[in-house]
Amino acid sequence: MSLAAAGIMRREACTALICIDSFDDYSMTGRLYHSSLAHEAYFRSFMELIEILEHIFNMLEYPQSSMTLRSFEGTEPAERYDIRKPAIPASVPFNAKGSTATFRLRVMFRQNATWQGSVRWMEADKEENFRSVLELLHLMDSAIPNHTRKAELPYFENVM
Repeated sequence: MSLAAAGIMRREACTALICIDSFDDYSMTGRLYHSSLAHEAYFRSFMELIEILEHIFNMLEYPQSSMTLRSFEGTEPAERYDIRKPAIPASVPFNAKGSTATFRLRVMFRQNATWQGSVRWMEADKEENFRSVLELLHLMDSAIPNHTRKAELPYFENVM
């Protein structure tokens, strides 16, 4: 495989399209497109979205993880998605759109048990870098219109 082809595979391996179809009461549902998926993967929460992507990255071994994640069970999550290691990467559809928002995610590194990369909010054509999954969640949350949230997060009064 040529270096150019290897570069294309790496770029495709770390890029995903996230289509958010609903975001109510901080519960996110939607579709994920990735070149290693035979078809879109549906998710019902941000945690499920992260689990799918983490499984893809582990299977492709790119981006390389700097540490092994631990769990109470000590086993890998069950194989639930049709993930394949493509010889020639499939293209992620550029025309797919979420009902609420659409993001193009590029995870460049997996260091310190989290991700680093960039996320592009497609509707506003804005891109931001993130240094952790928590920061990614905050960026995606800030792009979702406020009217879809039913409740505000609780806050503490008189803390001390």
